[in-house]
Amino acid sequence: MNPFTISMEKIAYALKTLYPRKEILGNAVGQQGYELYPSYLDDGQWKSNAPVGLFFDLVREWKKVISKHSEAEYFKNTEPGSPAHKCLNKPSKYISLLSLLI
Repeated sequence: MNPFTISMEKIAYALKTLYPRKEILGNAVGQQGYELYPSYLDDGQWKSNAPVGLFFDLVREWKKVISKHSEAEYFKNTEPGSPAHKCLNKPSKYISLLSLLI
């Protein structure tokens, strides 16, 4: 494994939401065949060999869960055309909503 450090806090902040707790995060990354370990540098950072896009998918799909599929809630605090709004509109490549709920 050649891990890099990823900050879930920064991704969640960029998408104007919260990130899932570590059990859900670990399960979702593990289901995709990647490894995930907490970073010794910071509680909000993780070491993983997963692509960065997987973490954006994870936060995007998690936001769907916590917004209860309400489009108004999903896009809350994002302006149309903003980077966060554009990212939230992208389809997920790595993670499906169903995999978060298992």
